[in-house]
Amino acid sequence: MGWFSNVVRATAVMAVAALLTTANVTGADAVTYPTLVGHRGIGNPWTVELKIPEESIPAIQWAAAHHADVVEGDVQISGSTSSDPGGTMYMMHDETIDRTTNGTGSSTTRPWSYIKDRWLEIPVDTDGNGDMDNTKYHPPTFRAWLQAAKATGKLAFVELKNGDNWSASEVRRAINEIKNQGMQDRVILAASESDIATAKSTGYKKLSWGVDPSKSPSKVKSVVGSGNYATITLTSAEENRDYVDALKAAGIKVFLWTLTRDDHYARALPIGAYGWMCNNSDDAYSWLEAHGA
Repeated sequence: MGWFSNVVRATAVMAVAALLTTANVTGADAVTYPTLVGHRGIGNPWTVELKIPEESIPAIQWAAAHHADVVEGDVQISGSTSSDPGGTMYMMHDETIDRTTNGTGSSTTRPWSYIKDRWLEIPVDTDGNGDMDNTKYHPPTFRAWLQAAKATGKLAFVELKNGDNWSASEVRRAINEIKNQGMQDRVILAASESDIATAKSTGYKKLSWGVDPSKSPSKVKSVVGSGNYATITLTSAEENRDYVDALKAAGIKVFLWTLTRDDHYARALPIGAYGWMCNNSDDAYSWLEAHGA
């Protein structure tokens, strides 16, 4: 096992060095790494170590300060009420608020009046009370999240979560919020095929689609447009390298998701993707530094 591990390690180091050497360097002393995306700002297991909940404003601020080139989050719409017709756009990943808050219920039917007062949680029970630990943060509105993302100076990657739930008018509403915050040139909007079509009808330019080999590169290009983005799982990309290469040849910038630990980074780098969605951008950057710079 020892000699084999050494061979694997040496191969990974050479692959990293080769990729960094052939990367598109933009300055005399620059080293180009994969574009690093702070997935949900911070993802597990790092939320516990850092005591910062995913999808929170502190999460994207931390990522931006720790080598993320892009901060990422998921937007949903709360339930409509007479006092909040149409609901409020806010940041939440899951279909329910159970896992990441001290509340319960559907992410899209609970009213904002209930959701806004829930505490965001991290997945650990340090006080032994049988429940996850609360933080001092609440779920942020999409507007507040965009404003915080803008203040970081970074790009943002926003997914319209649970795409089947979004109507055309709601997609336009999200786009209007992005434009109202002056972020239309800095937000990559990820959505379902139909929602992307709605976004394109408004003239929105920066688009991304979740893909797999069932979606041909020509189809992906027709949906998002050349020069735009696609996301694919690390495992699918590994198993379908020709597909990833064909996407790149079609002018699609490919993000791999989700990378969490050293072996993920070692597997990802030879693929040569445009970017990595990482649960800890600082950890990914440190690995790249140790293996390439």
